[in-house]
Amino acid sequence: MCLLDEFQSVSQAMLIWLVDRWVMLGLIIISIGIMSVLYRRRRGSEDASVTTGQKSNEDSPVVSNQAQIIRLLMKHGGQMRQQQIVTETGWSKAKVSTLLSRMEADDHLTKIRLGRENLILLPGHEPQILTSALNTDENQD
Repeated sequence: MCLLDEFQSVSQAMLIWLVDRWVMLGLIIISIGIMSVLYRRRRGSEDASVTTGQKSNEDSPVVSNQAQIIRLLMKHGGQMRQQQIVTETGWSKAKVSTLLSRMEADDHLTKIRLGRENLILLPGHEPQILTSALNTDENQD
């Protein structure tokens, strides 16, 4: 019986040792994961400040995205189809749609529905027929 008791105590000690090692390994993995997330967030905010030339804050990416859309529209003569903006920026359709809606609400551009597409225009780049129609509607009000 003495041998059996010794075997049980050794197996308990070994089990405790294994559990301790697994717990330590788990804590190390969690720590590495947290440090990685923090590093990426910090590095991402530093990259944003370098590209915009500003200290990073919550509004900087929105401003630079809007500026990028305006530059893109100017490069294409003040008008582009929305899908063309999605293609050239590499952004999702939802992101482009949200940005354009916000910019239209702020009167930075005009969106015209053409069938299933949107034509995006900078102010002053609207087709003549559209500006005359808008002026007629304003005079009737």
